[in-house]
Amino acid sequence: METALVLTAALLVVPVLLLCRERIDARFRFLPLGLVAVAVLTRIITFWSADSSDAQVVGYLPEGVSGAAALVHIFDGPAGLMLGLLLGFSVGLVRLEGKEVQRWAALCWVVLLGWSTPSDGFATIDSTPLSSLPSSLDWQSLAYPLIGLGLSALVIPTLVRIESASALQIAASLSIGLLFLDIANDPVAWMLVGLTVHHLVALHISDLRGQATRRRWMGLMHTMFHSVVLLIIATAWLAVETDYHAALWTSRVAVFWVLLCGLVGSLAPTLGFDSRPRPEAWGFHTGTLVAFALLPGIALVEFTMLPVVLLGVTMPVLATHPEFRPGLAWPRRGMESLILITLQVGVILFYQPFMLLGLIALPFLLKLKTSADEEE
Repeated sequence: METALVLTAALLVVPVLLLCRERIDARFRFLPLGLVAVAVLTRIITFWSADSSDAQVVGYLPEGVSGAAALVHIFDGPAGLMLGLLLGFSVGLVRLEGKEVQRWAALCWVVLLGWSTPSDGFATIDSTPLSSLPSSLDWQSLAYPLIGLGLSALVIPTLVRIESASALQIAASLSIGLLFLDIANDPVAWMLVGLTVHHLVALHISDLRGQATRRRWMGLMHTMFHSVVLLIIATAWLAVETDYHAALWTSRVAVFWVLLCGLVGSLAPTLGFDSRPRPEAWGFHTGTLVAFALLPGIALVEFTMLPVVLLGVTMPVLATHPEFRPGLAWPRRGMESLILITLQVGVILFYQPFMLLGLIALPFLLKLKTSADEEE
């Protein structure tokens, strides 16, 4: 039984199991972990049998190679690292509760296993002799299972229940997501970090400034049009190789699909998903943030990740500026807009993964009181 065959079964079975978990026997919650454990076991068997033609005997290792280093070697390479991530992720699935949490876990499982795990990577272990193993452990091979456990046990539950999550839970969740983003640049990391920060900022701004009494449609239009403009320009800038105008044209398909997902998400209130503040804008940003995880095969879609996360972080604040809010002075609106747009441009031009974390603190600085020299 090959590792890839077991993982194919896991890809087909586990999402259905998660989506229907409330209606099946509780013992089936161990099935994802069991399938991944079988995949790991088949990889171990393949690894140890690869040297059967050598003079070495199974159970004996070359001098300088520890048993732990040999065991962790099964998680080497892109496929092995993702296998380790899935092993940790499946451990967290055992204790996962709640329909919404399980839906997000099913989506992440499909993306991590179906689109982020290279199927041809499992064949390379056959040609790796024991004598070529490093004598020390690779920290990434150890970190990936822990990150996978953190994603399912902490990051996804925190995202779903962010209204009641503690500051420590949010900080730990963001740390895991940013670590995964830094070492893997995976679409799931972008999606989970972007959604967590967007929900955090949107909830905080809603509590701080409340709902506008009039001109809410202007806030929604500002969200839509500003997002379209920034996404088009920023995606082309990040994708440009020689000609910016050519990048504008070649990135049009990726931008179209991301915006389409956002527009579909903005219809969420018509389906009853309207418990969040500003549900249309919330749904729009949720749709765009999920898009690049759902559409990995679209050319240049990876260049939409950064602008979409930036929009999710900053637009909840920018959307309040054109609305009717007697307690929010126009000079302050202009200053906040200038700062946020400058930050958007600055991060696009000089991107570093952990620069995004600094944007989270901005909405919490908006508690400063100003005089209401306001409108109408």
